[in-house]
Amino acid sequence: MYSSDTFGRIFWIDEDLEFNDILKENPLWLFQERAVEAWKKNKQIWLLEMATGTGKTYTAIHALIQTQRENDSLLTILVCHSKDLCKQWAKEFKKFGLEAER
Repeated sequence: MYSSDTFGRIFWIDEDLEFNDILKENPLWLFQERAVEAWKKNKQIWLLEMATGTGKTYTAIHALIQTQRENDSLLTILVCHSKDLCKQWAKEFKKFGLEAER
């Protein structure tokens, strides 16, 4: 159950970004690649369960970038249980040249 403390951010991807360069500069580990492939096979429905520090955010960002490359447009709405977690996501997105709006 979500409370009034739930926060959301909307992310968009700049069309001018060179996605291949971004992904090459930030490669995934094999287990992360397998998670992205499983997400694609499951109609992009995903519950990503990984241990702390194993790259859930990073893996999800790769999945979103790959999806953007394959589609004309992509809107991602991220719902977090705290402001801190939304801030963490926004910080990680910036590393990939992506923008966040609250």
